Amino acid sequence: MPSRPTLIRAAAVPALAAALALSGCSSIKSGTPSTAASSDTRAVKNGGTLTVALSAEPDKLDPTLARTLVGRTVFNAICEKLYDVDAKLDVVPQLAAALPEFSADGKTVTIKVRTGVKFADGTPLDAAAVKTSLDRHVTLAGSARKSELSSVAGVDVVESLPALVASSDHVVIAAPSTPTTRHLFDREVLAAMKPGAHLVNVARGALVDQDALRAALDEGRVAMASLDAVEPEPLPDGHWMYGHPRVRLSPHVSWHMPGAVDLLLERFIDNLRRWRAGEPLTGVVDREAEY
Repeated sequence: MPSRPTLIRAAAVPALAAALALSGCSSIKSGTPSTAASSDTRAVKNGGTLTVALSAEPDKLDPTLARTLVGRTVFNAICEKLYDVDAKLDVVPQLAAALPEFSADGKTVTIKVRTGVKFADGTPLDAAAVKTSLDRHVTLAGSARKSELSSVAGVDVVESLPALVASSDHVVIAAPSTPTTRHLFDREVLAAMKPGAHLVNVARGALVDQDALRAALDEGRVAMASLDAVEPEPLPDGHWMYGHPRVRLSPHVSWHMPGAVDLLLERFIDNLRRWRAGEPLTGVVDREAEY
């Protein structure tokens, strides 16, 4: 059975805000800018190292208790977060394995945690460690993060895919198709699903063992399967999915939305600019992971 990443599931979307900023900041007062001319007469040129000095020491070297911009700057230099934002203010994963997944009602966010990451003392960073950190933000006296998490009902650690689907009314598959994810939804996972659950596949047909799915549908374990991707595509004439009362098929169009083509073009143009400037490209395929 393919290995599956550890998951952390937080009730309510504001959990993402805590993942983006483990250290908070408050307004600071800067001195009056100097109007004196610089004595440095060197010509401006590209490249080199920019060194920025901080005007003060961080208030507390604790991401739960720190309140100042200086503290946040220090944490950014020595720590990683679940997510950060890049120069374009796009959310990018750091300790998370992928962008967060939101439930249909917007009340639950599921975050996959990277594997193989360790703290400085060698302790593994896993979903349980992330939960401990988020819980500490809420419960520790003097926490500067508590208000940021005020809408979060709770944080649950999910150690396996069967455990995740067992409590889900709707399961949406949005994963890449690789040798390690083939038949990710196999007999074991489908058998673990909450009775009457709805399975939605907007990714790739190879992620679902379709023979196992047929059995789960016939038994009523899965009440409905909405499939935008199947294997093979197109299905041959007379395939059982065409006539099954619990299957809804669409012609692999879930990727499309208003403006989808414009988004693809923007990514291409941005990467072309990066390539011409010798900058790192975005969306590069990981040859080892095969996506």
